[in-house]
This record gives sequence, structure tokens and C-alpha cells, in this order.
Amino acid sequence: MKNLKNNLKQNLKKAFTLVELIVVIAILAALTALALPSLSGIIKTAKCRVDLNNAHVIYNNVQAIIHYDSVARAGLYTFGKDYNVTSVYKGKQESYKIDGVCYLAGFNDEHSNWHNLSRSFNGNAPAKKFIEALNNEMNLHEDSKTDKNAGVQFALQYKGSKDGRPIERWYVCKRYNNGDANRKATGRVEIWVGQGDPQVALYRLYPEPDDYYTS
Repeated sequence: MKNLKNNLKQNLKKAFTLVELIVVIAILAALTALALPSLSGIIKTAKCRVDLNNAHVIYNNVQAIIHYDSVARAGLYTFGKDYNVTSVYKGKQESYKIDGVCYLAGFNDEHSNWHNLSRSFNGNAPAKKFIEALNNEMNLHEDSKTDKNAGVQFALQYKGSKDGRPIERWYVCKRYNNGDANRKATGRVEIWVGQGDPQVALYRLYPEPDDYYTS
């Protein structure tokens, strides 16, 4: 009997009391609360990095077309869809006007390809030539010959904007230079991402990516 009491006392000493359990749970909860924002930031950074790399790839494909296909290049610099945009790069905010040329749905869809953004492209052979050339350059086609990994490769990873609008599409745009005639942008090519419906360019990813994607 005496041994039984001694064993019971020893077991009670080894066991956690209710207060101790509550303290442990509280500490774990606090540590989790501290870790979640950090983990969320790490995930966002990783997703943004993938999108930034893909924006660079898209830009390089457009530049390749500009350099080797004069007909497609002429199509790039025809009329598109105008946007008034604002971008922040390294803390400096800039507002200006761009001309959207074509868009690519940013979903996990192996059959995604580039489409025109403006009715001005209808019946415009050079404009169609540019879009066809870009799809060929990136191996994006809606047919059985499509590389089944091509469309998926350019699926957008980070899809949340500051104001809650979804980021769903890639946009190939060109910038208006001072002196450009209305509806005729001749400036640098830029790769943007934005909303799908309505079609709105929200963030510049290349060149000079918006701070929202890099900070």
C-alpha cells in the first residue's frame, strides 16, 4: 500500500497540471501567430518571383519578334486598347498612358494563348501577324500540336491586388511617348498583369517591376 502511494505521488509529479497545459498552449498559439505573417510573406515572395521571371521571358519573346519579323513588328505598333496606369518602382510613383496590345489568360490551362485586346485588330493583318508570331514564339496554340506544358508554364502564381481585384491576365503593352499621336503609342514594350473582366492592367512586371511585387 505504501509503495502504491509513493508511485502515485511520483506520477503526479511527472504529469502536467491543467495550468501548465494552458501555459504551453498559450505559448504555442503566440508562436504560431508570430510565424504566420512571416510564412505568408515567404509564400508571396516565391510566387511573385515566378511571375517576374515569366514576365521577363514574355518580354524577351516580344523583343525577338521585333528584331526578326518586320511584318509582326508593324502589327505590334498598330492601335490597341488605352490604359491610364500608375506604377511604383523603387519608391518612385509614375503615372502615364499605355496601349494594350494582347492578353494571355493566367490560369493553369495548357491551351492558353494570346488574344487581341482591341476591335481595331479585327481585319488588321499586321496586328494578327504579331499575335500569331508571339504564339508561335512561345509555342502557345489552341490545337493538338500545343506543347501541353506551355500554357501551364505561364500561369500566374500571385493573384491578389492591393484593392482585392483578382490578377488574372498577362498584358503586352507599349508606352506612349511625348508627341505620340492619339491612339498611336510608339514607346517601349512593357509586360503588365491585371484583371480579366473588365480588362484592366494593374501592375507592371517588366521592365522595372512594381514595388508591390518586389517588396
